[in-house]
Amino acid sequence: MKKLGLIIACLWCVAGQLMAQQSKFMKVKGRDIIGTDGKPFLIKGTNLGNWLVPEGYMFKFQNTNSPKMITKPLPN
Repeated sequence: MKKLGLIIACLWCVAGQLMAQQSKFMKVKGRDIIGTDGKPFLIKGTNLGNWLVPEGYMFKFQNTNSPKMITKPLPN
């Protein structure tokens, strides 16, 4: 009975490994992201982070370059 349980456990593990290898998940190989089709997956996008933060070069200020220095003279 113990041998049968061991055999079933081994088959369960092997089946799990085979299913995991054939799953529809992306993988990482070194520095590349591999898609479900086995080809490198290229991530494309745009970063809009901090796009509302004023910087000195935007307004051609000479001595003011940080957002804190720009908003400091404004009244509350």
